[in-house]
Amino acid sequence: MDGEELIKSIESVTVRDMNWYYHAYQGVDSTYRLKRMLLEGIKCRLLLYDKRDLYGPYSYTFAKNGFHYISLSKDIDALPEKSSFLHYLNEINFIIDHIFAFKCSTKKEYERFRFTALPLRSSGYHDEYQVYRHISPKHFVGLQCSLLNWYYNGYTFRFADFKKLLTIMNEEGIDLPIYDYSRVIGDNVHVVDKSAFLEIYPKIQEDIKQKCYSKSLKEHRF
Repeated sequence: MDGEELIKSIESVTVRDMNWYYHAYQGVDSTYRLKRMLLEGIKCRLLLYDKRDLYGPYSYTFAKNGFHYISLSKDIDALPEKSSFLHYLNEINFIIDHIFAFKCSTKKEYERFRFTALPLRSSGYHDEYQVYRHISPKHFVGLQCSLLNWYYNGYTFRFADFKKLLTIMNEEGIDLPIYDYSRVIGDNVHVVDKSAFLEIYPKIQEDIKQKCYSKSLKEHRF
């Protein structure tokens, strides 16, 4: 089986809750920071007291939130060019539920409040929400990925980030479901068998490398 068939073999159709929120984390985050997010929750910039958080790559995750808020997206059928949900669909996202979030406004005058604690939040997206200060792990209901999309695009680095995430979850005894949104249709998505993914991971990476190598040979053929 090639990578596509392998991925499909470890997934099964399930139903998502359309009220879920999503928070994308940057793949450049170190193992240290990712582990803290899983164990301690997602924090606004002011709560990130460690120098590795304030000055490291993790800090830019919150650049557009100001200092007091955490950005979330929600699938509410916004136009593609105005959809935060679609923009970050190929990232790894924390799926969050049962939390109070402020709906962002697209009004320009709200931008002046970006770095304040006032609940007057602005965004260029029509489906962005923001949560004040902290999101506890008790609100995590799963994680979202796009395995098939990563495979089609040859994103070996995404698979490496995903493997790092699953390894940390196993080490810390964190059992959250993983959903692949590559073939999302309405509320239908696919749930990923985490153990099976770790088994097929080397084969997927090798298949992508072989396909990229073959494509490169064809492009450079006289």
